[in-house]
Amino acid sequence: MDSGRPVRIELATVADGRQEAFMYTGFLYRRPEGWYVRYDEEQDDGRVSTILKVQPNRVVLLRRGARSMEQVFVPGAVTSGTFSTPYGRFALTTHTRTVDVAETEDPPGLVIRIAYAWTLGGEPMGERRLTVMIKEGEARPCTQPNR
Repeated sequence: MDSGRPVRIELATVADGRQEAFMYTGFLYRRPEGWYVRYDEEQDDGRVSTILKVQPNRVVLLRRGARSMEQVFVPGAVTSGTFSTPYGRFALTTHTRTVDVAETEDPPGLVIRIAYAWTLGGEPMGERRLTVMIKEGEARPCTQPNR
């Protein structure tokens, strides 16, 4: 069983022409069913623990803490999830256009690209592109996202 390897996680989103980038440190785990990535985020309202379950054509995003979320990405599918804050719980619907997962060798890691549209509480939230680069190796400490 893989005990996890330290990684650096570079996450970039593009939504409504606006781009944001974040950097985290975490751990990458190899399991028979795919990859797991675990990292913590410091949000304005508290800490959030994030897990990405990664398979070739399916990615599940789980967040627990000050904000909780479950979002599933399957190419061509519409999936249901939830988004919870201290102010309430909302239904989340994701229409995934594409999921691309590639392993990298130098340095070892993963590149995940997802394009999707989503609604929150029945309200359209627009189109979004998400790119997550996970690089194995010495990761420098980073508890705050870089914006």
